[in-house]
Amino acid sequence: MQARENSGHDIYKSGYSIELERALNWTSGSGVILSQCEHEAAGHAVAAIVALSQDLLEPLEFEILQCAMSHSYGAPLPVEPDPTSGHLYLKPAAIQPNPMYVGATVVDTEVYESSMSEAVDTLFAMPYDLSEGQWLSWDVILVGNTLVRLPESLVPTTGDHLIVDDIDNRHRDVPMPLTRRPGGTWVGRDGLGRWSPISLRVHREFGNSDTDSHETTIRLDISVHWSVWWNEGSPGRDMLDRAVESLREMGWVTPGS
Repeated sequence: MQARENSGHDIYKSGYSIELERALNWTSGSGVILSQCEHEAAGHAVAAIVALSQDLLEPLEFEILQCAMSHSYGAPLPVEPDPTSGHLYLKPAAIQPNPMYVGATVVDTEVYESSMSEAVDTLFAMPYDLSEGQWLSWDVILVGNTLVRLPESLVPTTGDHLIVDDIDNRHRDVPMPLTRRPGGTWVGRDGLGRWSPISLRVHREFGNSDTDSHETTIRLDISVHWSVWWNEGSPGRDMLDRAVESLREMGWVTPGS
């Protein structure tokens, strides 16, 4: 049996991360509907995931948690989530559910723009016991499982796996499954709980609001767990940088810039 060649790449939980944020503002002389603003903010989060899906990754799960917001010290901040609050987790039927938080309603579906947008709409239509001065919002959006397009230079000519080293678990020559398609070759984690190539987290940061205006900032964390996409000057890093540039064109910026 012919030995499979190691690609020379690693899996590492804390390999490389990119933080981006987007400030959103709503103004109306007749007053703003705060829950509607939060609904639109979640839509911007979905749009960022969709942008990354164009040429870099394919989400295999989508998790969103409901919460309430209230004014605290003059700024809108999330209230401690109710244990019975809405919590949706989307994933294809063939994949075992693995939500980050307990209590999720699991929905078997392909994770496309339409299903993610529908999940947001559903979350904001779910009941929530709001106290006076509170409004409905979302707490966090997670994409922990992905397929990522492999640079052509790293695609093995034969076989159905990319061979890598798992640094966290001290495992060498780990075969990670490939998905070959007419438009390219994709790779994702195996069924043994290793890190996906890239994971995403979108959450609320801060904001201000009054009678006629509301503003909030949402933060996107892109965590790269495989060195294929973080090594400077590599084809994988070039793919990642192009995807991030598409987000910058949508109004996402580096925090503090």
